[in-house]
Amino acid sequence: MHEIEIKYLPHQKQKIFHENKTKFRLICTGIGFGKSAAGVNELLKVALHCKPGCLIAMIGPTLPMLKNTTLREFFKFCPHELIKNHNKSERIITIVNDVDIIYLSGDNDADIERLRGMNLGAFYGDEIVLQPESLHNILTGRLRDPRGPMKGWYTTTPKGFNWMYRLFVEKKKQDGTALDKPDDYEIFLGYTRDNPYTPDEYKDSLEALYTGTFAKQELLGEFVGFEGLVYPDFSQEKHVIDTKKYMLKDIFPKRLVAGIDWGYTNPMVFHLWAIDGDDRMYLLHEFHERKIQIEQLIDEIKNVAERYLKLLGSHGITKIDTIYADPSEPQFIDKIRSEGFNIVAADNAIVPGIQAVTQKLQDPGDGKPMLMIDKSCLEVINEFNVYRYPEIRDGRPTQENPLKVFDHAMDAIKYVIMGCGGSQMGVPKAIFGKIRKVQTKIGEKEKTPGEKMKERLIAGKFKIKYVDPNSDPEIRAKYIIKLDQAIQELKKGIFVCREKGRVYKPVECYNCKKDPCCQKKDIERFCIRKGVDRQDVYNRYVLLEKIEREKEKILERTKKVGPKDGNG
Repeated sequence: MHEIEIKYLPHQKQKIFHENKTKFRLICTGIGFGKSAAGVNELLKVALHCKPGCLIAMIGPTLPMLKNTTLREFFKFCPHELIKNHNKSERIITIVNDVDIIYLSGDNDADIERLRGMNLGAFYGDEIVLQPESLHNILTGRLRDPRGPMKGWYTTTPKGFNWMYRLFVEKKKQDGTALDKPDDYEIFLGYTRDNPYTPDEYKDSLEALYTGTFAKQELLGEFVGFEGLVYPDFSQEKHVIDTKKYMLKDIFPKRLVAGIDWGYTNPMVFHLWAIDGDDRMYLLHEFHERKIQIEQLIDEIKNVAERYLKLLGSHGITKIDTIYADPSEPQFIDKIRSEGFNIVAADNAIVPGIQAVTQKLQDPGDGKPMLMIDKSCLEVINEFNVYRYPEIRDGRPTQENPLKVFDHAMDAIKYVIMGCGGSQMGVPKAIFGKIRKVQTKIGEKEKTPGEKMKERLIAGKFKIKYVDPNSDPEIRAKYIIKLDQAIQELKKGIFVCREKGRVYKPVECYNCKKDPCCQKKDIERFCIRKGVDRQDVYNRYVLLEKIEREKEKILERTKKVGPKDGNG
């Protein structure tokens, strides 16, 4: 019989993983450990021992990552002679013993639906941390083919304290109770340095490049707060409470509002919020389901409204004030409005929405954050812990906006906060009163014209008046001086190239040694490093452009008028 050699020699820590027989295993290590190599070779070993007809699933977080990372690693170790057929359209690899390996992506709803109808003998998930816990639940529910070992394993680098940490380290369910079979879960940790096959120069370069928290995560494989999280300020200790326990005792809501993010293959999301007299927000209820028709959502809204209105009736709350909905489905908005609800199309701006939510997560000084989540809202809590920006390459994010995964609950939250006033809401009255007193003291001091202009610009009270070139030359001259003051003040908050003297938009960038700079790259990192509000920069830039255009227009038209203006 012809023997086929698989060129894989596991190092010591990989061997420990391969020899373990636990039902669900997780290799959670630093980069360069060889976890993906261990994952695909475990897959080959299991597949070769399955009976004909068995189906094994290989899952990646996204299709590009699946093809560029997981599959490349698979074909690197899988000898060509082992493959009997490769159906690329169906994404099924059949090996010589008639065992099928299907490769799917965790972010594709069609792939998830395919999984729901399968009977699996085993599964392997790469970079599982980038996938939702619901995928793990689906996979475990499909392990029912006795022609395979009916086991699953994952490989990943840790990305914060998420569901994977809870399952494999804390060994707890979503509700915080202990797993029924904790011995079914085993984690294998490792460092980048544990791999004897990678060059020392490679390891040294990584250790020189990575520092702090990022180094602990990427090199040591430790669970830390991930630096790429969109909302790193979110904390389950601070922001998650039992609203039912405190309602009407410590929480005194003044009104109810709601948010909706539409979906069908993606989840349909409905959130009900209570807002108290200090504009503090409490998420009371979440509905987060796939394959939901609009009629079913309307029934859910009616049932939830009835339940909470009965509970809060003593506070004079008789209705949901406003429902803020994803503007992409106007016919659904009309349908819900026809049922008697006040529903509006929400502001779905991404960056301002993120800024508004970030502001609400803060503690204004009275010991409590301005946004609280009920402990039953598990999907919201999970998304706060995994909603993140793309990986950083060459010192810059690969894109400005967060990844479009685990964002449906996050979108629904943004709609509500933006609809209720965005980051402008959120300072308790007692705290606001203290601020007003301090401002009054400052206001007693005589301000220079430049300081007054700055105050007007910050407050958004500066308005461009279009001056008639035929008007009195003194009026035009004074107005041009006023425009010049505004231009100089605005430029302080933007980015002016010292070499060329030109102003750059916030969507352009500087990334050189000069500060500010004149290179057109992403400006986000500058804003973060300097503590600058990117939206404020953009608003300043837009106003600056208007003012400069008006100044040029006045000067140009004044020249054309000539002696008519009284100077001749």
